[in-house]
Amino acid sequence: MRTQLFKVLIGILLISSSQALAMTALEQKIESFNAQYTDQEEHEYSHLSDEEFQQLIDIRESGGDVFNQLIPQISETTESTKNILEVDAVQPISGIKSKNDLQKDVVARTQDGNWGVHFVYLGSNGTRADLSSLRINEKLRPASTMKIITSYLAFSLNSYPLLKMGTMLKSSDNGMADESLRSTITQKYVGYAIPNGDYAHSLIGYKMRDGRVNRTIDKNLARGVSLAMGTYETLKIEDGSKLHIVNGSGLQQSDKDTGIYINKVSPRFQTALLEKIIKSDDRYDVYKRLLAQPGQGGTLARRLAASNKLAPIYAKTGTLGNVKALMGVAETKKGKIVFSIIADGASNLRNAQTEIDNIVFQHIKYVTSNGL
Repeated sequence: MRTQLFKVLIGILLISSSQALAMTALEQKIESFNAQYTDQEEHEYSHLSDEEFQQLIDIRESGGDVFNQLIPQISETTESTKNILEVDAVQPISGIKSKNDLQKDVVARTQDGNWGVHFVYLGSNGTRADLSSLRINEKLRPASTMKIITSYLAFSLNSYPLLKMGTMLKSSDNGMADESLRSTITQKYVGYAIPNGDYAHSLIGYKMRDGRVNRTIDKNLARGVSLAMGTYETLKIEDGSKLHIVNGSGLQQSDKDTGIYINKVSPRFQTALLEKIIKSDDRYDVYKRLLAQPGQGGTLARRLAASNKLAPIYAKTGTLGNVKALMGVAETKKGKIVFSIIADGASNLRNAQTEIDNIVFQHIKYVTSNGL
C-alpha cells in the first residue's frame, strides 16, 4: 500500500515541463469552453426568476435531500415554496476596520446552526495571515464542496477529462463527481487494493439517494475513496482525522446515513488543500478555471456579483439538506484569499446563503480596502 501511495504522491507533486509549456494553450481551451457553457446556460435558464434559478441549483446539488421532495417541478413554484425561498436583503457593509472586526462579524452572522469558517490571505510576496476562523478543526458535512477534494485527486493524476471535470464542478453533477473519483482507479491505479481493515470495504453496495435515483457505491468507487483518503494522509496537507470521504460528490441523506456513511471535513482541511494547490501545483491557473465563477454560468451564476467585481472568485458551492457551504479562492491584486464556509444544521438555508455571501464580501472588501 505504501508503494502505491508513494506513486500517487509523486504523480501529484511532479508536473512535467511539457505540461507547463502547454499550459497557456490549455487555459485558452478551457476559457473557450467556459464561454460556451455560460452562453448555453444563460439561454436555457433565462426565463427563470432568481428564486427559481436558486431552487434549481439546490435541487441539483442536494440530490433531492429536501427540495426534490418539496418541489416536483421547477416550473410549478407554490406560494409555500416562495416563502421558503425568500432571500433576505444583503446587510449594509460598514464598520470593518480590522481583523478583529472581521472575526466579530463572522460570529454575529453564524448563529443559526453549527458553522465552520476559515479565511486565509496569501500575499504574492509569500506572506500568510489568518483573517478569521471559527471551529476550523471541527469535522462538518461539506455537501458538494467535497467535489473539490475528490476532483483534485483526479486532476492531479490526469485521470479524468478536464472539460468534463469543468462541467461537473460548475453544475455540481453528483454522478460525474463519482465518475471522476472512479477514474483514479480505472485509468491510473487499476491494481489498487483496499487495505485490510479500511472502512472503504464496508461502503461497497451501499445506496445513497440522489433525487429519485439510487447511487450505489461500487467496488471501484470504494477503491477511489480509499485511494483518496490514503493519498491525502500521505501528502500531510492537514491532520488526516479532519477528512472522511464516502463518495466523490458529498452526497448523502441527512435523515438516514450515519457513522461511516457521512462525508465530513474540517474547514481547515479545505483551506489547507487550497493553499497546497496554489503554492505547489504549477497548474493552479488551469484548475481554478474549472470552478464556478459569479456571472459565468453554473452554481454561482447569480451569486457574489459585488464580491467578484472587487476580486475574481473561483469556488464550489454546496447544498445538502440543512447544509450550505462555499469553498474557494478570491484573487486580489496583491494576493489571494482562500476560504471555507460550512453552515451545518442551518434552519433557514436562504438566510445561511445570504450570510455566506455577506461574509465573503466583508473579507474581500477588507483586504482590498486595506491594501493587503
